[in-house]
Amino acid sequence: MFNMRYYDDQEKEINGRDFTTKERVLAELYNKGASKEAICVYKILLKRKTILSSEIISIASSAEFAKDCLLCASADGLYRGLKDLQEWGYCICFLQKGGYAWGLTSNK
Repeated sequence: MFNMRYYDDQEKEINGRDFTTKERVLAELYNKGASKEAICVYKILLKRKTILSSEIISIASSAEFAKDCLLCASADGLYRGLKDLQEWGYCICFLQKGGYAWGLTSNK
C-alpha cells in the first residue's frame, strides 16, 4: 500500500536524496518556510515510527516540548502542522485502532 521508510539519525540516503541527519531535514523545512506547527510536529514524529493524533497532542503539551510547541498543543495547530507535512510528502496518515496515526515517510 505505502512504501514507507523512516528517517533516523543514521540514514545516509533516502530515495536518492542525501539526508544524513534529522537536522538536515529540519533545515529543508525551514527553507520551505514551514510553520512552527509543522516543525514541532516533525520533531514529535521523530520520536516514534507511528503515533496517534491524541498522543501527539499529549507530547506537544509535555514539558519537553513546551518551548517548541506552543501552538500545536491544540488540535487545530496540530492538524495544520500535520497537513503541511503531508502535503510536502514528509508524513502519511492512516487509520488504525485508536484513531488516526501518523508516520514519517521517505517519499521525498
